[in-house]
Amino acid sequence: HSDFDGDGNKLPYFSPTERLQDLQLTEADLCDEQKRCATTRLIESDRDQRPESPQRLALLQDLYARGATELDSRLGELFAALKARNLWEEALIVVIADHGEEFREHGKFLHSQVFEESLRVPLLMHWPGRIEPAVDTHLVGLESVAPTLLRAVGTTPPPLMEARDLLAALRPEEAAGGQQAMHVSQDKLARTRFGLRTQRYLLVWDFADKSAKLFDRQADPGEVRDLAAQLPDVLADLRSRLFSALRHFRSTRPGLSETSPDVFSEAERKTLRSLGYL
Repeated sequence: HSDFDGDGNKLPYFSPTERLQDLQLTEADLCDEQKRCATTRLIESDRDQRPESPQRLALLQDLYARGATELDSRLGELFAALKARNLWEEALIVVIADHGEEFREHGKFLHSQVFEESLRVPLLMHWPGRIEPAVDTHLVGLESVAPTLLRAVGTTPPPLMEARDLLAALRPEEAAGGQQAMHVSQDKLARTRFGLRTQRYLLVWDFADKSAKLFDRQADPGEVRDLAAQLPDVLADLRSRLFSALRHFRSTRPGLSETSPDVFSEAERKTLRSLGYL
């Protein structure tokens, strides 16, 4: 994950010092002319629409990959400890991420947009005797994880948790026809922009100007060739499904977008605004 530079950190992605010695980095590699570093530099680069060299992009991706490698090694330590304590065979383990990361594939850094690089994350589940080894490529959303875990330990999820039980979906009798057909996301900064993805397509719709982009995810996994003009019927169908999903979501969660003034302090609100959450 990327951190801000308020504590003196200059790296945009965490990795222990020993993993960075071969890079021979200088402050010029990590910060901008105004001495903004880490996440702050990436945010300002987007705001200024600053061009980034291929070398700079490669460095950022390398740092991100090293951070992921560090996390992987820490997970290895955790799993080894579980095995040493004879808990591994009893444990239900889920490894997920809250988001991916953008490296200017669609013009931005960090993880604000509704494209593949922000939304596709690992979902690994381990439960000996309950989950058979398999790879499932169908769409699921992170909103399914919490109710799945609650059901797994014998607890009924609250009514607002409408998402499917991922463990039930792995059973042969349900696997053929029960996969989640679509997933809706919202741009974290451009709040009028939404994405609806199916197993094949991605629709990006902006309520501000009623603009639409359509991508064939199978033929164009990078989601860069807009087919909205060529596939008007697909566009109309997905737009209808998006509108229906949003209406349903809002009808079942009244007041969800309204934040009580008593919930956050002004400092917390300032931080949340800077991250695009308010």
